[in-house]
Amino acid sequence: MNAADELTAYLRARGGEAPASACTEYLRARGFGSSARKSAKERAGVVSRKTGYDGKWVWRLPDEAQGAAAIPNAAAPSPSAVITISAGPRNARTDPATGLRFYTWQGRALPSVTSIRRIAGLPHGLHQWTINQVISHALDNLPSIAQRLASGDPAQLKALRHDLRSAATAQRDRAADLGTAVHDAAARRLSPLEVPPEVAARLRQYLDWLAVSGAEILATERQVWNLTLGYAGSFDLLVRLRDGSIHLVDIKTGKGTYPEYALQLFAYAMAEFVGQDDVVDEAATALLHAVKGMAVLHLTDSGWEYIALRPDPETWSAFQGLLEFAVWMATHQDMASVTTAIRRGREEVAA
Repeated sequence: MNAADELTAYLRARGGEAPASACTEYLRARGFGSSARKSAKERAGVVSRKTGYDGKWVWRLPDEAQGAAAIPNAAAPSPSAVITISAGPRNARTDPATGLRFYTWQGRALPSVTSIRRIAGLPHGLHQWTINQVISHALDNLPSIAQRLASGDPAQLKALRHDLRSAATAQRDRAADLGTAVHDAAARRLSPLEVPPEVAARLRQYLDWLAVSGAEILATERQVWNLTLGYAGSFDLLVRLRDGSIHLVDIKTGKGTYPEYALQLFAYAMAEFVGQDDVVDEAATALLHAVKGMAVLHLTDSGWEYIALRPDPETWSAFQGLLEFAVWMATHQDMASVTTAIRRGREEVAA
């Protein structure tokens, strides 16, 4: 089964609802990465909700999420006590096998900006980091690993391989889950009292930046498209600063910031239009075309940094190079695609 089917079956077996952490852990154990888990949630129509400030986040199937209102005399939770995050746009999907994200416009599937960067391969530092994650996991779990190896059980060995592969990205996936939660809360303009404590800390920093900068939010989480070059994506924030200039802002919640973020933001800024589900948003497109600056807003538990980026032509050229490479990789997946002829030979070796 794919990730969406796995998630649906898991929730149905538990009455249509389960803790979000249990759902993500289940999918992680089944071999699905962060992108595939997010895609599964969207494709299955699952919604996230939280009852009360100290309550746990849960995932619910859509029929179950609406069940309380459909059952006579059922007590519906008060709107102020429940947080619901929608399943996302219909025209965006993530390939569960590769983790690559695609957007569809009038039947044409386009790679996302972040997927184009991933196709080019991991930066050397990140590649080394993933190797170190596997090494640390193995050293921390030597007794268990030795026991599973000694068992000779094919199922145990298969599970061990999965665990070691998952260890490479487990920390990154957890960070990605936190980042998604912060993005959702910011986009829905929630207060720190309406989100879990682990999200509240960075949400407070986001709200502090809003107060200090005086930024007026014009649009959040909107899809942008460049049909001429063949890519799409979703920006985080479009804001108007105190001087009246419009800026494109990308929220980051990881430990560090990296120069490749400029590629991502430049691609959004160079999109042809804003739209979703085959409908162009003319007003948002006009705002996008009026963008005068780009920045990364880096949020940590203890502070924030607003990092203005330099929109130099080299950055745009670099992204277009990545895009060309991604297209080339998609259309040249075997040697036959680059071969004109093959000549074979064999040297006989005396016995």
